[in-house]
Amino acid sequence: MKRALVLATLILPLGACGWFARSAPPGAPIPSELAGTVSAREHIALAPDTQLRVRLEEVGRGDAPPQFIAETTIPRIGQPPVRFRIAIDPRVIDPKRSYTLTARIEREEQLLFISDPPVRVLTGGNPSWVEIMVRPAGGRK
Repeated sequence: MKRALVLATLILPLGACGWFARSAPPGAPIPSELAGTVSAREHIALAPDTQLRVRLEEVGRGDAPPQFIAETTIPRIGQPPVRFRIAIDPRVIDPKRSYTLTARIEREEQLLFISDPPVRVLTGGNPSWVEIMVRPAGGRK
């Protein structure tokens, strides 16, 4: 009984924040879109012409670079958090492969913020709805 109470105490907060609802069991059907939000840990003020770019890639093929799958660009994003959606063709997703999302906040082709590390999605029990945190890019492009 005490063990069940401890487990319930640990699991209930996770359920309340939506963690379980957003994770897909291994072998679940591939959805036709990815969605989520992009936020920054620190409060940031962005210029009106700042854009968000979220990119889906297949990763993990040895030394091969990540393979582009899909991308969305949201112009004039305002202040984070920013909601995004990426339409995907489930037929191009191999359940045996790994996929990640990266987010970039840019202005006039200058990289301002980036997600690091990329966020795993879709396969292997990973979610199709994510909360991505970005950090200052530190002058990298």
